[in-house]
Amino acid sequence: VPYCWAGAVDGYLDEIKIDIGYNTPGSAGPTGRAASQLSIQTCTDITSDPGMEQWRKKAVAREYRSSAAIPLLEKGRLAAVLTVYSDQTGFFSEDELRLLTEIQADISLALDALSAEESRAAAQASLEHTAAQLAHVMDVTPVILFTLKPVPSGEIVTDWVSGNAAAITG
Repeated sequence: VPYCWAGAVDGYLDEIKIDIGYNTPGSAGPTGRAASQLSIQTCTDITSDPGMEQWRKKAVAREYRSSAAIPLLEKGRLAAVLTVYSDQTGFFSEDELRLLTEIQADISLALDALSAEESRAAAQASLEHTAAQLAHVMDVTPVILFTLKPVPSGEIVTDWVSGNAAAITG
C-alpha cells in the first residue's frame, strides 16, 4: 500500500496494487521483486520490461521510463520499499545503484535505531510500572524486606532495608 510520495504522481498510485512475496503479475515489477528478494531491483526500460506490463500504460503516460526499488529493512526484516522513477531510460547506472545502496543502509540503520529506542522506552516504562507496584505493596503490607551482604571481616551486615521499616517498628 503506498504510504507517502512526492513528485509527479498524478494519480499513478491511486489504484496501484503490488503483491509482495508472490509469483503473480502484481509482484513482477521492481517493487514486488525488491520486497520478496530483499535486494535493490531496477527496471531500465518501462516501455519494454515484461514485469511492468500491468503498470506500463499509466507509467508511460506520466513519462516514467525507468525505476528502482529499494527494500528498507528493520532488524533484518522488510519494513517498506522505496521506489523511485526517472524520465530517462537506463537512468539507474552503477553510480546511482551505489548511492541507492548507501541510502538503503542509512535508512535501515535509522529504522533499527528508532526500533531500539522504542524497545528501550517500553522497557523503561515497564520497569517504572513494576517499581510503582512494588512500592505500593510495600506501603500496604506489614512486612520488612532486607538484604544482607558479607564484608571482608567475615561478618554479614545489612545492605538494604525496605522504606517501610520505620513505620512498622516505630
